[in-house]
Amino acid sequence: MTAIDSNQFWDLVGGVFRLELETFEEIAGLPRGILPSVLMVLFAGLSLGIGQSIILFINRVKPVRFVFSLLLNAVLFTFGFLFLAFSTWLICLLPGSVDVSFRTLIKVFGFSYAPQLFSFLGALPYAGLPILNVLSVWRLLAAVVGLKQLRHWRHSKRTRRHADFLWALCLWVG
Repeated sequence: MTAIDSNQFWDLVGGVFRLELETFEEIAGLPRGILPSVLMVLFAGLSLGIGQSIILFINRVKPVRFVFSLLLNAVLFTFGFLFLAFSTWLICLLPGSVDVSFRTLIKVFGFSYAPQLFSFLGALPYAGLPILNVLSVWRLLAAVVGLKQLRHWRHSKRTRRHADFLWALCLWVG
C-alpha cells in the first residue's frame, strides 16, 4: 500500500472513534501516514477555529481577516500537536522507556485528534464547553490507546504517570 485512499481514511477515523487497537496498529504501519495525520490535526484546529469564530462575527471582522484568523488558529493548533509529539518522543528516549519512533508518534497522535473534528460544536451556547471537554478526554483516550498498542504497554504506574503527563500537557498546550 503506497497511499491512503478516502475509504481507508474514513475507516481509520471510525476505528479511532471506537478506540480499536487494530486501527492504531494499521495507522502505525502506514508508509505515508504522516501527511494524513498532520492534515487530521490541521482540520481539527480549523474546526476549533470555526467554533470560536462567533467572536469574529460579533466584531464584524472583514472576510480576509476572518479566513486568515481561521488558518492561523489551525496552524498554531498543529504546532501544539507537534510539540506534544516531540515531548512524548523525548520521554520515550529515557532509559527503561518504550522505544517508539518520532514518525510513528506523529501518525498515531495525529489520528487520535479525530474526535476534535467536532470542535466546532464548542460554539453551542451552554453545551459548548462540556462538549469540548468530552472531546479532549476522548482525544486523550485515543492517544493512550494508540500508545498502548504500539508497544503493548502494560497497565503500570509508569503508563498511568505518562497518561497523567499527557493529560496535563494537553490542557497546557491546548
